[in-house]
Amino acid sequence: MIPLTQEEADAAFGGQLGHIVAVTKEFNDENSFLYFPATDGRKIGVAFDLTLFILNFYLLDENGNLSTASVPFSRTTTGIHFKNPVTVGGYTFQDLLWDETQETYYIESGGDRVNITDAGTPVIPFDKLLGSAINTIVVPPDSLPGQSTSFRTAFANAQTALQNGPYGLTIEEMRYSFNAASKTMIYDIYVSQNGGLYIARFSYSYEANAQGNIKFTRTSANGNAQLIVEDLGALLQHIENDRFHMDYYNTPDSKLAQFKSVTDPGYFFTGNY
Repeated sequence: MIPLTQEEADAAFGGQLGHIVAVTKEFNDENSFLYFPATDGRKIGVAFDLTLFILNFYLLDENGNLSTASVPFSRTTTGIHFKNPVTVGGYTFQDLLWDETQETYYIESGGDRVNITDAGTPVIPFDKLLGSAINTIVVPPDSLPGQSTSFRTAFANAQTALQNGPYGLTIEEMRYSFNAASKTMIYDIYVSQNGGLYIARFSYSYEANAQGNIKFTRTSANGNAQLIVEDLGALLQHIENDRFHMDYYNTPDSKLAQFKSVTDPGYFFTGNY
């Protein structure tokens, strides 16, 4: 244990730690594509996980392969501190420091200061992160930006079929969970009945063509899914018959992922990630 200095104690108990928590959340919420430049000019993507207290760094190598580093952090009165020094993109550092004047985080390495800023556009292509950094896309029952009329109609038809069916079910949420290593997707539909919550699970393998467009193939379904597969036909027919392009769909208020059918361009939908 390292004792606090009087200055650190005054800052902590004076509310500085709470201030760092607040500005870090605001910084993360207001910037969709955080990065800092590597020493060779490549962009290093930065993503905060404020729930697990992990900072993720992403970098594409010369061959376009993704390398990642996920580093646990703690908060200090000056920003974010890592237990061990981090080496990425030609820099070695152990802290992200908060600049109150510029309202940004920065690193210091070898006497150089490097700001973390918003690139304005994606630093790492979506398909490189799908199934590794971006694992689960959650679609709520309410409409989100970037959803087509065709999708909303399909969802409404499935919802009505379930509610009028023998079990009187209501869709509460849909989750699409990807695993890049095994090239699999789990499609979980959370349904409620008289206060109880149940999962209808469809499992898929997937493959991407030269353009990066994905085709899903169903491999199995659990018992709940088999009971309501016909009611879900309006949704399943697109997932199982179409090929999809997947990408970011960001708005000023949220970070979304979009499934866009290249088979039926009028069919597309978004979810939170």
